[in-house]
Amino acid sequence: MREAILPMVMSGNAEKGLEALESWLTSGYDGRVDATASLLGPVLALRGHVIEGARALEQYQDVVEASDPLRDGLSLCLVSQGYIWLDRPLKGRRLLQSVIAAARTAGSLSVLPYALALHSELDIWEGRWAVASADALEALRWAREFGMPGIAAFALSALARLDALRGSRAACAQRIEQARQLAGEAGMWALEAHFAAALGLDCLASGELASAIDHLSQASAHEKRAGIGNPMIAPHLPDLAEAHVRAGSVDAPYLLERLEAAAESTRLAWMQAAHARCRMLAAQSAKEVDQWWFLAHAAHSRRGLPYEEARTLLCRGEALRRQRVAVRAREPLLEALSKFVSLGAQPWAARTRAELRAAGYRGPDLPEGQASEALGLLTGQELQVARAVARGLSNAEVAACLFISQKTVEAHLTRVYRKLRTRSRAELAGRLRTLIE
Repeated sequence: MREAILPMVMSGNAEKGLEALESWLTSGYDGRVDATASLLGPVLALRGHVIEGARALEQYQDVVEASDPLRDGLSLCLVSQGYIWLDRPLKGRRLLQSVIAAARTAGSLSVLPYALALHSELDIWEGRWAVASADALEALRWAREFGMPGIAAFALSALARLDALRGSRAACAQRIEQARQLAGEAGMWALEAHFAAALGLDCLASGELASAIDHLSQASAHEKRAGIGNPMIAPHLPDLAEAHVRAGSVDAPYLLERLEAAAESTRLAWMQAAHARCRMLAAQSAKEVDQWWFLAHAAHSRRGLPYEEARTLLCRGEALRRQRVAVRAREPLLEALSKFVSLGAQPWAARTRAELRAAGYRGPDLPEGQASEALGLLTGQELQVARAVARGLSNAEVAACLFISQKTVEAHLTRVYRKLRTRSRAELAGRLRTLIE
């Protein structure tokens, strides 16, 4: 049964996948430990039934715990995705890490690319962009080598989103062009929502509002066609609402209502914060800005997402400046700038600097973010080697888990020491801990 359901879900046919799974659970499931049963939670989450999905994940928690991370790796990857979509990132991360560790130990590459791509997606959300890039690049490498076009397209979509966040426009467009071809080969047309969302984000960051609205509207259409109801899967709705508000569009009130409905129905912290920040931009008074800021801040406190927090702070600063309280606008703008710079979100940092100047800030620009600069010196494979060494693995063990030669490990490690100005494995572990966290 799992072999029938997984392709439906991964190719974007969420509705049929849910129907097939529910039919099997009511008529064919005998209660034995079967990882297929654990798919109900993530499939419900995919459809947008967040509360029901959370209950299903709890109901089949014993099935998840009894599953083998190697034999049931694909199912457990989807379960981990469900946890991420339901605001339970720690459970999702632990599950993914168990699958990745088992795959590396066994030398199994059948599930590793998918698990790495999902781990990358989680790290994008949580602001670990250098690590996310390294994982997505490794996922792409193995997916291409072993003929997994759908997983390769998914990894490319993660890299394209990173490019959009960092302001690498040409790279974003190039990756999406490659990803579209691979997704077509695999029949994973639902990924079009991811591609359009990344292109829309890129345009929004650059202030090209008409193009942003066009791409983000396409993302909505693709998502609807695929039966996807969870806004975290191809994140675009808050960006679409913000683009309409910034453009002064007649459709802005309708988009704000859509955003509010999604925030209320899913109860996801990210959606509630994003809805509040868009309302800040549309506020008619400083008092209204403060009211929405209070709600956004409360939502962010439930789940720390540095980039999303910075976006909210930027909107707060912009809204306060427009309400002629420029002095109060400077503090949130300075905090937003610090976060954007640290992340490496260059177009957003540039916009925040412009807002600071408009708010009358005359101090020096904040220094560049040391963490993103240092990690940016490493290639994807150098970072993977460094992370493995930091976990306490020997060079031979690193070579085995990354499927490279020991000589390659030694060469990478030499360059890592030089680039990060470290001289020992212990010093490297401490440096990486500081940079990544």
